[in-house]
Amino acid sequence: VYQFERIKAAEGVACLRDLKPDLVVTAAFGQILSQEILDIPRYGTVNVHASLLPAYRGSAPINWCILNGERTAGVTTMLTDAGMDTGDMLLRAETQIGPLETAGELTARLSELGAQLLIDTGSALARMLGVPDAVIAATMIAIGTSLPELVTTLTAIKKKQASLSVGNIIGANIMDLTLIMPLCAVIQGKPMTVERQGMLLDIPACLIICAAALIPALVQGKFKRWIGYLIGGLYIAYLIIMFTCFGA
Repeated sequence: VYQFERIKAAEGVACLRDLKPDLVVTAAFGQILSQEILDIPRYGTVNVHASLLPAYRGSAPINWCILNGERTAGVTTMLTDAGMDTGDMLLRAETQIGPLETAGELTARLSELGAQLLIDTGSALARMLGVPDAVIAATMIAIGTSLPELVTTLTAIKKKQASLSVGNIIGANIMDLTLIMPLCAVIQGKPMTVERQGMLLDIPACLIICAAALIPALVQGKFKRWIGYLIGGLYIAYLIIMFTCFGA
């Protein structure tokens, strides 16, 4: 995590240049980006703003919505330019404000709405750039399902508590299989159909990767580096097969 008091300072600009981002995303950042910074990312900078632009540009848009008695609020994604929330709008999503809803409660709801809108915006931009739908779907699924475990795992490793990271990863997958999937089946009320890709690729790949990861660890009592290389290679092979045989 890089933190700068002023992103326009020389060290902030230099850091961004070194990262060479394809796309920059901002949300409630509180600083105006200079043109020098805006020129760094290859595909520009996307900002998610907590109002239905062009209304309520600038700071505290949620508070002003509540104070002015608005009945509808929302979020907007836009391409950032050198002005104050004046860039080209991309997507918008709106929601009704409850009669007794506070700014804090509305903020919490709009943060979730904005997160989903940002995903939709990223997917739309990827399609505009010619990225296949299969790649977009795989990326969204990987980020949505694996990011929490990745963050907690890296945190545990940094604190020299790697065993906690192993338990977190295995525990999350056990919960998926023993709680979430049965719950979905109960709510569905009828058998859940497994699609062709699931039968021919996903389930066999899951069994093979789990066996490659867990059997050596069970025998040796630890996850060694070569297991990581093996699992990584199997996952790459899985992606290649998926895009080749099942991709759009």
